[in-house]
Amino acid sequence: MAKRIITGLILAAIGAGAYLIRLFFAPVYFEFFLWAVTAVCAYEVATVMGERTLPCQKWIAIIISSLLGPVFFWLGFTGAAIVAVFGLAAQLSVTVFRHKDATLEGTGLAVLTTFYPSALLLAMTAMNNMAEYSFAALLLTVGCATLSDVFAFVVGSIVKGPKLCPNLSPQKTVAGAVGGIFGGLVAAFAVYAICGIGFEMAVPKLWFFPVVGVLASLATEFGDLVESALKRRLNVKDMSNLLPGHGGFMDRVDGFSFAAPLVYICFVLYALL
Repeated sequence: MAKRIITGLILAAIGAGAYLIRLFFAPVYFEFFLWAVTAVCAYEVATVMGERTLPCQKWIAIIISSLLGPVFFWLGFTGAAIVAVFGLAAQLSVTVFRHKDATLEGTGLAVLTTFYPSALLLAMTAMNNMAEYSFAALLLTVGCATLSDVFAFVVGSIVKGPKLCPNLSPQKTVAGAVGGIFGGLVAAFAVYAICGIGFEMAVPKLWFFPVVGVLASLATEFGDLVESALKRRLNVKDMSNLLPGHGGFMDRVDGFSFAAPLVYICFVLYALL
């Protein structure tokens, strides 16, 4: 538990530092942070596939995953789409050039590795590029995902009760899921207070925040279950052991990867109202 808390505090400090640098300097510095996180996650996912995928498939996945975010930031959707199509074509081409070794299952897993979680995390880059509400959107994503995890863990540990999805994640409970939703609400109101009142930034109306808080917390919990399902299929406990007490970076951003697209869509829809 001590390792988990210390590692969590260090990660929170790094994330907070990246946010502050973005706020007081330029969005590009936060993109460097996103690029580093995505690259490490891509490496973890590629590594955990083991012998199911070929070494060349792993490297294609890592390179394409690492390029998607920066290319999207500087060249927009068209540039990212070109990189994504090239990555897909490269993975499929392996079945020709390495037809004796490449398997259909391995190719499918290689394609999954190429775009999970990098394609989902592109929403973070999209929010980093928003002309308005950018900082609030990013903070809302991270805040809701983080507090949803924390409240779910604390409430679930104390209350216990019926399991949420025992076949995928035996530790998750219904009470924990409810606690996670409450954590998302707390984060949403905190972001409104910090951005709208504290820093007097342009933010959506107050009603928008609790709605997004609930949806983001649900997406976070679903993202956790998705990765739990993948790990169960791959027969691993964690994606890596890079973070003492937490597993790997993927074990920390699995919820973010689903919350980010949802939060971004909510802001886009709000702008259309």
